[in-house]
Amino acid sequence: MSEDTVITNKRIPNPQKIKWTNVAYYDNFKKADEHRNKLEGLVKVRRCGPFGTKFVVKTGVPIKEPAND
Repeated sequence: MSEDTVITNKRIPNPQKIKWTNVAYYDNFKKADEHRNKLEGLVKVRRCGPFGTKFVVKTGVPIKEPAND
C-alpha cells in the first residue's frame, strides 16, 4: 500500500444529490425523447414497466445540503 492510503472501518454514506420525479410514461423511446427535448433543466429518460417495455421521463431538482454552523 502507498503512504497516502487511509483505511476506515465505517462505510461513509453516499447521500442522494438530486430528487427525481416522474413526468410522463410512453410506449416507445422516440415519443419520450421528444418530450424530454421540450423540457429544460435536469431531465432524463429511463426504462420502466415489465421487462423494460415502457419509458418514463423524469425531471430532477438538486437537493440542498444543510449548512454546518
